[in-house]
Amino acid sequence: MTPEGFDAARVTLAAETLVAKRRKGVGRAWPRIADALGDAFSVQFGVFASQFPPHPAGPFHDGLAFARQLDRRGELPPAAVPEYVNAR
Repeated sequence: MTPEGFDAARVTLAAETLVAKRRKGVGRAWPRIADALGDAFSVQFGVFASQFPPHPAGPFHDGLAFARQLDRRGELPPAAVPEYVNAR
């Protein structure tokens, strides 16, 4: 729900822009995960971002939380496992 006096379309656009910025940061910090997921990275990270706030320590830790979530669900791509294991 958009607060009174705010343009809902602009609020939505701002939210989408912030998620895109967050996704790009995680993609730079975790290139193997982003590459291994391919086009699914955007969708899967969007779902993650809608459920979890950004990590206060930045994109690396945000990506680690994303990787943990993928691992818990059995969706961590094999090509991304070395990057994840080295980060834990």
